[in-house]
Amino acid sequence: MNIRTTIRLTTAAMFAAQAIPALALDLTVTHFGTGMYGVPFAVAKEKGYFKESGLDVTGFITSAGGGTTVRNAMASEIPYGEVALPAAIAAIKQGLDITIVHGGVNSVADQVWITRKDDQRIKTVQDLKGKKLGYSSPKSVTDMVTTMMLNDNGLTGQVERRSVGSIGAGITALREGGVDMIYVTEPVWSKEKDNFRPVFNSADWAPHITQTVGIVKTDYLKKNPDKIRAIIAARRKGVEFIRQHPDETAPIFARE
Repeated sequence: MNIRTTIRLTTAAMFAAQAIPALALDLTVTHFGTGMYGVPFAVAKEKGYFKESGLDVTGFITSAGGGTTVRNAMASEIPYGEVALPAAIAAIKQGLDITIVHGGVNSVADQVWITRKDDQRIKTVQDLKGKKLGYSSPKSVTDMVTTMMLNDNGLTGQVERRSVGSIGAGITALREGGVDMIYVTEPVWSKEKDNFRPVFNSADWAPHITQTVGIVKTDYLKKNPDKIRAIIAARRKGVEFIRQHPDETAPIFARE
């Protein structure tokens, strides 16, 4: 093989390598599609912010929250996810070597606690005594918030708490009488508010709580810091877009 042929083959190989697209990736986001946590990620995917950073994010893995989301994240090709803060803390305390790399949702003001319209027994927190209270899953934000709420109001041990999974499953449990109260968040609440009665908001007793954080396996972070920076940067651009273009954001998330 002469030198010209070698150069041509080498050049062709280089261009072929450049033409190969980045490996398609799914990112883990708690309650994606049923809560607002995933909106910045949906916008970043739609607007190409991930691709600008060298990542081909094609979809999202979700769950009913809590420890399940952490496990999903750790099993992903990029072991990153936006998860409930208490789930991240619990995982670290159990020995999982993960690092919190960014804050997520820094309020619980979107959590509305509802009951059936035909059930007038619950009008205040104290009315929960002897009732069944639904929350999403162990080590979730709603697990933490309900624990705090019951403790602060002297109701610990006097209310039956039940893990009901996703918001949709919780609404079904409420409608069928499996629980007497459940939480909802947007956008589900806007869809269902004519069918149920709101009683209170999580921020009424927990105004300053971080709901979600971004986590990643520590060893992966050390080896691939640029990829994690890229995810954070794309998410940040998504947040900025939401603030500047809320009307354009809504259909983007609806498509997801």
